[in-house]
Amino acid sequence: MGRLVPDDNKAEVAPITTGSNQVDAPTDLRFKILNENTVQMIWSRPLSRIQGYRIQVTSDTAGEQTRQFSLPASATKTSISDLSPDVDYEVTIVAYAGSEESLPISGQITLESSSDSRGGTRKPDFSDSVRCPATSVADVLFLVDGSWSVGRPNFKYIRNFISATAGAFQIGEDRTRVGVVQYGDDPRTEFNLNEHLTRPVLLKAIGSLPYKGGNSRTGDALNYLLTNSFSEAAGSRRGFPKVLVIITDGKSDDPVESYAKQLRSRGVEIFVLGVHLADEAEMMAMASTPYNHHIYSVANFDVIRNVQRDLITQICSSVEDQLSSLVSGEEVVDPASNLRVLEVASKSMRVTWAASIGDISGYRVQMIAMMTGSKQQDLYVASSQTSVVVRDLSPDTEYQVNVFALKDLMSSEPVTLMQKTEPVKVSLECSLGMDVQADVVLLVDGSYSIGVTNFAKVKAFLEVLVNTFDIGPNKVQIALVQYSRDSYTEFYLNTHQDVNAVVKAVRTFPYRGGSTNTGRAMTYVREKIFQTNRGARANVPRVTILITDGKSSDAFKDPATKLRNADVEIFAVGVKEAVRSELEAIANAPAETHVYTVEDFDAFQRISKELTQSICLRIEQELRSIYQRQLIQPRTLTFSDVGSRSFRTSWEIDTDNVEFFLVQFKPEEDADGHYVSMSVPGNTLTALLPHLTPLTRYEVKVSAQYAKGESLPVTGYETTVEEAGPPKDLVTSEVTNTSFRASWTPAPGNVQAYQVYWKSLFSEEHGEKTVPGDATSTILEGLTSETRYQVTVIATYSYKDSDPLTGLETTDASPIAKSLTVSHETERTMKITWIPAPGNVINYRLKYVPTDGGKEVVLKIPGTTTSTIIKRLQPITTYNITAPRNLQTSEPTKTSFRVSWDPAPGNVKGYKVTFHPTENDVDPKELNVGPYDNTVVLEELRAGTKYSVAVFGMFDGGVSLPLAGEEKTTLMDDPEPPPLDPSDNQCRTSAKADIVLLVDGSWSIGRINFKTIRNFIARMVGVFDIGPNNVQIALAQYSGDPRTEWHLNTHSTRDSLLKAINDLPYKGGNTMTGMALSYILQNNFQPAVGLRSDSRKIGVLITDGKSQDEIIIKSQSLRDSGIELYAIGVKNADENELRSIASDPDEIHMYNVADFKFLLDIVDDLSGNLCNSVKGSDAELGPPTNLVTSEVTHHSFRATWTPPELPVEQYRVTYGMLAGGPTQELLVDGEATTTVLKNLTPQTEYVVNVYAVVQEVSSEPLKGTETTLPLPAVLNMNVYDKTSSTMRVSWEAAAGATGYLLLYRSINASEPQLEQEVRVAGGVTNTQLVELIPNTEYSITLLALHGESTSDALEGRGVTLPLPPAGELRITDVTHSTMRLNWDAAPGAVRKYMITYKPEEGELKEAQGYIRRLGRWSVYCACIWAQESTGCSSPEKQSAGPGGLVQADSPSWLDLYRSSPSSSFSFRMSAGDKQSAMPLQLTAQCERKPARHFQKGLMDDTDQLGMFSGLLEVGLVSAYCCL
Repeated sequence: MGRLVPDDNKAEVAPITTGSNQVDAPTDLRFKILNENTVQMIWSRPLSRIQGYRIQVTSDTAGEQTRQFSLPASATKTSISDLSPDVDYEVTIVAYAGSEESLPISGQITLESSSDSRGGTRKPDFSDSVRCPATSVADVLFLVDGSWSVGRPNFKYIRNFISATAGAFQIGEDRTRVGVVQYGDDPRTEFNLNEHLTRPVLLKAIGSLPYKGGNSRTGDALNYLLTNSFSEAAGSRRGFPKVLVIITDGKSDDPVESYAKQLRSRGVEIFVLGVHLADEAEMMAMASTPYNHHIYSVANFDVIRNVQRDLITQICSSVEDQLSSLVSGEEVVDPASNLRVLEVASKSMRVTWAASIGDISGYRVQMIAMMTGSKQQDLYVASSQTSVVVRDLSPDTEYQVNVFALKDLMSSEPVTLMQKTEPVKVSLECSLGMDVQADVVLLVDGSYSIGVTNFAKVKAFLEVLVNTFDIGPNKVQIALVQYSRDSYTEFYLNTHQDVNAVVKAVRTFPYRGGSTNTGRAMTYVREKIFQTNRGARANVPRVTILITDGKSSDAFKDPATKLRNADVEIFAVGVKEAVRSELEAIANAPAETHVYTVEDFDAFQRISKELTQSICLRIEQELRSIYQRQLIQPRTLTFSDVGSRSFRTSWEIDTDNVEFFLVQFKPEEDADGHYVSMSVPGNTLTALLPHLTPLTRYEVKVSAQYAKGESLPVTGYETTVEEAGPPKDLVTSEVTNTSFRASWTPAPGNVQAYQVYWKSLFSEEHGEKTVPGDATSTILEGLTSETRYQVTVIATYSYKDSDPLTGLETTDASPIAKSLTVSHETERTMKITWIPAPGNVINYRLKYVPTDGGKEVVLKIPGTTTSTIIKRLQPITTYNITAPRNLQTSEPTKTSFRVSWDPAPGNVKGYKVTFHPTENDVDPKELNVGPYDNTVVLEELRAGTKYSVAVFGMFDGGVSLPLAGEEKTTLMDDPEPPPLDPSDNQCRTSAKADIVLLVDGSWSIGRINFKTIRNFIARMVGVFDIGPNNVQIALAQYSGDPRTEWHLNTHSTRDSLLKAINDLPYKGGNTMTGMALSYILQNNFQPAVGLRSDSRKIGVLITDGKSQDEIIIKSQSLRDSGIELYAIGVKNADENELRSIASDPDEIHMYNVADFKFLLDIVDDLSGNLCNSVKGSDAELGPPTNLVTSEVTHHSFRATWTPPELPVEQYRVTYGMLAGGPTQELLVDGEATTTVLKNLTPQTEYVVNVYAVVQEVSSEPLKGTETTLPLPAVLNMNVYDKTSSTMRVSWEAAAGATGYLLLYRSINASEPQLEQEVRVAGGVTNTQLVELIPNTEYSITLLALHGESTSDALEGRGVTLPLPPAGELRITDVTHSTMRLNWDAAPGAVRKYMITYKPEEGELKEAQGYIRRLGRWSVYCACIWAQESTGCSSPEKQSAGPGGLVQADSPSWLDLYRSSPSSSFSFRMSAGDKQSAMPLQLTAQCERKPARHFQKGLMDDTDQLGMFSGLLEVGLVSAYCCL
């Protein structure tokens, strides 16, 4: 168990808080053990405005039921009884206001039995509540293990932990955002970071997180976060701290380290909470360092709270550290220095410091009380100010004082010191060292119940009080009144002039006796004592101290109210039998400082110090207020520079000795909210109020702070304007040649629409479109390819347009224009050609880089050029190129109309509505409604007549000015709504149920809407079989007083019941729901009027307003009697009130609709839930049975099952691959028992689970497996029609194929070749492969295409034919210097013949048919090639000396080489014999600088024997050479 640290949620006196609408939590939670079965729970009321408290008592012990109840806002204690000894209970309390709730404050209590060996009673212990600093802003994501090993019962502890952690931050779009991802077999986003941007909505979403189930694949989940959660689309923001909290209970089924590392590298700080069997090594692989701050382990889920406070505190600290790093980088803000504290008092101190030497924007003064339960204060001051008075501190408390220098969001290291406030010294504080004036009346009970002995103790106590004050005619005056049946003045205010005289009179006044008429005594004090002729003074604090020992015999509330309204502060002291609730109703608030109770007359000493301290502090406050009126206050408060989130306020003052001004502001409607405070130097008469809420009216107060105190404030009001501004972050994506998507971050405020404009920068083309205000992207279509567009987005508001957001994007080239043509490849160059781009092209940019790595080169090419030659390439290398207010009237009919208004501010007691024909105000009609009503329907009016209406707010002090309006009745009524058709759904059950309908018939409904209610009721109950052995229905109508329209046993048939509903009269009156709830329990749920002992008991409330009396206890009494309650609210109904009335869960038992016409939208759903309540839920939900699969195809199969015995709402079917992978889910209506699972993978075994579902509760699964069919494959491949460079492939068609994919590559080439592919349509069964290498074997793979899937492959092979040789070479006409070459013509399409020759020791030369200038007696080698379009023939070679044939054999190999100083390159080319003429394929990568070896006539360079021709392809350079 832990300690209770109360919630320190307070609107800090800082501009950044802006008086949040969040509800403060109760504080100072404590327990007092009354006996072995009862505990008293006590707390302190929060400072913010609340409507009440919700309390929940839970226990994990079997047989202990959860208890929930609500209390009004005035409560600060309650008793919890019927507790079991030695059982652990968890008690949670939240404060609520409207739909918003505070953070929960909880504690654990265990009452030990008297037989416990330890003896005594163990004190309750508590869990902690933590709040991060207001400056902590982050994106916080929770990754929750929802696997089967966690278990549904333990999942609530995870929800509680997430709620506590998320609740530690201030939630908002510009504050902290929270998201949750749950994972099992696959991850699932429960909600993104940008989804829930207020605290109440976020906490509600966390509280309803469903349990997922599955295996534990943490790695997949971390990978999912990388792409789906920490992204701008999901709400993650740049420049904000990012925190990931992983909650897991076991070792992951897949690896986690690499994904966690990627997250950390992106700046995500990872915390891991491991439970039960969590693996320590795996947690260390995921968490950030240091591990002792980022890894927390607990043995079980129910003890997460043991580490919760430390973990949340560390997360807060982490966010602060990240924020400092993100905002400041290497920059450091210079701190202040020489921090000192001066002028220390009990509740204030002056803090002063030496200014920072750096460039700063202001200071933050932080006060941290070193006492549990106290709240932190933050005060922001200007950069020119180095001193400030901090007020509203706790007496006798040590504070840590921190002063930070600020530069925008950055803050310096703090300068710090400790200082303790002074204790409240009664004897000094009541004299204050000055002429203190106060009129104090001691009102003493002298009834018989006290007795003489105890009365002496009362007088002794009075003497102690009297000695507290400095008494005199210009100081404190004291009067004494004793009362019993009548009141007696023992002495007046001006009777005694010094303390001795007063003490003497107190000691001697007599004991009178009698009854206890406290009310009459307070009236006596007001009318007889606080009078000028009896010494009472104007502008002097007035105090009455009541001392009594019993319950008043007469009415006391009204006399007490009148006395307080006469500006008298009442303190009440109760002894023995005095009733505390009565004392609290008499005394001023808060009761903690104004009401004191003691068990007997001997215990006065215990409270004397605390009472006198409270009295003196009240006098001090009133004196300060009187003194304030003497100080010059600011005046003429004006406003300027009014924006959506800020405005400037300025003022004037007629003095120059002001130390500083205190500017305070808050939303006007937040009557009990906290003011945000700013300190402004005394020579400055203006301030900018930042961080405001758009379209909000603010109350602004400015007071002057002098050396001797604070003046009264000047007050003004200003309203911020609607937030408006341009969208941000224009991003283009999904670019094609005719379209692209434009996306943007939403503009602030209420955007009506976005205007999107685009225009071409190349031509006159332009366009525009309108996008709804909630959209953030659109696709611009019908664009021109390769065109630069300017895109402009403008947000449209109701009163203006935003500034434009502009960006540029260029459409893609068309598929044809995208292609580059490569030609004229040489060893170091190639030519690139392209289709010109449209528009006025200034230049092209061509980028190329070797595919295997190397330097990227970018060329800038003139826009008029469509080709270029890339130079200085590396040989044989592949390159990539690439008051009541707002009175409204509505709903006019012939005889009625509705009047509505905004609630009056303050403690309104009710409203008076007057109305009369505009031309006749002689006899106006009047209608009174309660304080919670703000609408009424005026009935029985004249047709076609204009009426004047006035609404008055009624208060204790009188009646407000009227709010007036007019409306005219119509000449005829609209046709009445037809009765609803009977529902097609019937509740088929033999169960018995007794249902009592409680219908609101108050004035706010009106006769027309009451007809809709009648139709609604008729359809709702029409689904039941009505009768004494089935369902019985009674109806009571209420307003000011309830009445029974008919009892349970009145109508024994459905027809009789429906006729009674149709004839139901409209009652009219105020909304007293609490009284009506008690009425039906006492009058309708009774055996005498038809209630049956063996039936289910159900109550249904239908109301349209907030109750004007207590409903929580009354509804609890009904539920305690075994009655299930439904609550249906319409229009002005209070949703929190409906929740407190309805049984759990709210989702089933509570409905709230905006208007009467929407009742018809919920009636069938309500009838269904009522039917389920009638049937009951005693039987356990069983799973379906007999799972059968059928209709199996390649991509689907049907699953069929037998339903369980009990009816179900729906079936949940999950299915996934047996080998692993994502699990799919679909929902099937409860009436169906079969479904088809689609989009499956062929030839794959699937696991299927079928769950029955009722009210979100799932049965155990029905399991089964099935395997999909394989896809039809290709059969019987045939390779034929082979040539040296082509071959044809054919095959038998595959059934259902949408196309075919043919892959082929060479097998026996001298270098590896890339695999090529050919695709053909589904109706084609043959194709030709072209541009093949001669005399080469190819592997061929053929696959049938079925959509995006492929069948099994069919393999085959084929060999191309060799190229034929050039023929026989002959040498003739040999002379001393010449010879002639003759050869046979080569077959095929010969483009030309190539001839080379060289002497044995000479250089290679070329010839054109006739060889001349030969050297004498030299041996020559001559070669000839026939060049065709697809290759070269084998060479014919002859060697000859002068005068004869020397040699005619083809060489088997030839070495080519070239050397240089820097590198060498050589390779051997092998040739087949003359008959085979095998070609040679060369493939070389440019790893070294190669020799240049190209045959003249084909390429430009010739150094050695050789020939090069080829094609530059992606990935390689190929040279085909033949010798």
